[in-house]
Order: sequence, then C-alpha cells, then structure tokens
Amino acid sequence: MITALTPQAVHDVLAAGSRAPSGHNTQPWVLRADGPDGFEVRGDPARALPVADPDHRALRLACGAALAGMRLAVRAQERRTHVRLLPDPDDPWSFARLRVGSPLPCSPAERALAAAIGHRHTHRRAFGEGAVRPALRAELRRAAEAERSWLYWIETPAERDTVAGLVADAVRIEDADPAWRAEREAWTGRGADVLDGVPAAVAGPRPPRDDPWRVRDLSGGAGTPDRPDRHAMIGVLATAHDLPLAHLQAGQALQRVLLTATVHGLGASFVAPPVEVASTREALRTLLGGALWPQAVLRLGPKAGDDLPSPRLM
Repeated sequence: MITALTPQAVHDVLAAGSRAPSGHNTQPWVLRADGPDGFEVRGDPARALPVADPDHRALRLACGAALAGMRLAVRAQERRTHVRLLPDPDDPWSFARLRVGSPLPCSPAERALAAAIGHRHTHRRAFGEGAVRPALRAELRRAAEAERSWLYWIETPAERDTVAGLVADAVRIEDADPAWRAEREAWTGRGADVLDGVPAAVAGPRPPRDDPWRVRDLSGGAGTPDRPDRHAMIGVLATAHDLPLAHLQAGQALQRVLLTATVHGLGASFVAPPVEVASTREALRTLLGGALWPQAVLRLGPKAGDDLPSPRLM
C-alpha cells in the first residue's frame, strides 16, 4: 500500500510548482492535488499572452517547468514519481498528471535541485566577470538532455552576431505593433501590491540601448541605468519537434537547466523576442541546422548582486 503524502508535503509540492518561470510572470497554470497521491497540471487560458504567444507554446513551457518543480519536490520526499503528459485527448488544457509512487531514496543531485527551487530568480542585471567553465556548460547541457531536449551554446563570434541581429529584428517587429506593446505594458512595470506580472521594484536596472541581449526595460522607466552585458553566455533550448508534447518536455528541461545553474551560483534570464516572432524563430532554427526547434533563448553568467523574487499567487 502506498502511503499518501502529508498535507504539508502536498502544499510543498504545489508551492514548488508555483515557483516556475513564465513569460512576464503570468503564472499561466492551475496546479492542484488530484486524490491522496496525485497532482494535475493544467494550463490557464485566462493567463495566456494572446499576442506574444498565440499558439500557447510558451504557456506550455511554463507549465512544463512547473511540473519539473513538482516532480523534484516529490523526490525530495523520497518517493517515486509517475507522470503522464497530455493525459486526456479531449481536454487540451490538461497537461500532466503526476502520481506519487513507492519509497525511493533521493539522490544528492535531486535534493540539491529541489533545494534550489526557492532560490531561483530571474537575473535582470548585467552579469559579473568570469567565464562559465566548460565542465559546467556540459552539465547544463546534460540537464536539458535528461528531459529530451537540447541546449545549444552560441559560442563563436559569428553565431553571437547572428543571434544578436535576430534579437534586434524581433524587437523592431514587436515594437512596431501596438498590440504587442500594450500586452507587454499590461504585465510589466506594475505596482508593489500585485501577485503576478513584473512589478517595477523587482524589474532590475534599466539596460542601455546598446545591450544586445537585455532589450526591454520592464521597470516602466523606474530602473537605474546599467552597463551593457556583452559577455553573457547564450544558450538555445531546442527540441526535435514542435508539438505540444515537446513544449512540455522543453519546459521541464528549462527548469532543470535553471536549477542546475542556481546550484552552481549562476544567474539566468530569458531573451524572449527571437522565439516570439515567427520569422526570427525560423532563422534561429536555421542557425541550429534546421533539424531542431528553438523553444527558449537563455542568458547565463556569474551573478552581479542578488536577484529579487517575483511575486507569486501562491
């Protein structure tokens, strides 16, 4: 007989899922207990970004990241996890069911990742000096591969220039669209009393106009000026196909990569525009060789100061 989790353990699992990253911190999920030994992860269309994410690809990534946190929280309870992705073909918003299994010791690596969940925050300032060791880059790549995804490092000067050009192209397309601007402004630069979106107080400093990677001032103009971040390590998280299943797998990979970075003291943030605009996403796919689908672009490096946590609904 499988012993049910305690009420505190159930709360901890749901809280771990709620700490996942999401575009503009929309938290587009419904996380709930499903019986004495299970959980369900659902997408919340009311929290979608219809302009930036009309196909709900990024929404599914966020829900996959939430699932990854919940899995780790169950493992921290030294229990097996059993997951069904897209369990109900008649319910497009039911993304995953997680069942708690029999006892199984938690590995030190799993425990470290679970402990990092509450310490992972988006690093919105320029990174500090120092390179990320090749061994750590390889570990981050393995973290993605553990969830059936790939992390492609943008390393050569030519590749970095190409990706920076795609970022600039995507920003121009988005900024020329009033609907895109309105959606972004609705979720960012918010007051301190909200539980979602990006309040001005946690949006970080104002990036300079010549920063190739941090291209948005999310503070509503309230941030202090920052220096350019020209030496960030850039990675593209990609999958073998572009169906909803891949998006959920990529979301789990994303959270595992971010938590692995947190364990090693690295900061990370997202470079969203090139995967939001269809033309630049296709160009990025070509850069990857045409066989993989880019799902997220990450900026990583040594932290330069502490990160402020975004608000949470839970």
